[in-house]
Amino acid sequence: MKNFVLIFFSLCFVSLLQAQNPAYKSGISFKKLFMDYQSQNGGSLSDFKSYHHGFEIGYNHMLSDNIMLHVPFKTGVVRSHITDEDNCFHKTVYGLDGQVQYLFDTNGNKVFPYLAAGVGGVLEQEGETNVQIP
Repeated sequence: MKNFVLIFFSLCFVSLLQAQNPAYKSGISFKKLFMDYQSQNGGSLSDFKSYHHGFEIGYNHMLSDNIMLHVPFKTGVVRSHITDEDNCFHKTVYGLDGQVQYLFDTNGNKVFPYLAAGVGGVLEQEGETNVQIP
């Protein structure tokens, strides 16, 4: 349980760290993702063996001193154990989001808090689409 808590908080902080040089109004970001579909489909959140890796590339543009537009494209392979190995799915997913981020402090600090709101879509390998709110 101790390892689970440590990994959980590490992943939360890693996903929140971003940098933006105020001299450049636009930029590209890259992120490694740990994709979790098993906990929502009868699996366990702590079953780290079932997490699959994904990647994200995003476009960032400062609209004002405190507002940033973030458009990430994500892709990865997901797997979910519903009841056993025979009743699971394994598929490729693609996602595209549009987010607006309000930056609380942009005075040259290396880390700054922000709030994000947006909407996106996920396309699954079989052609199914889902709406998501990041």
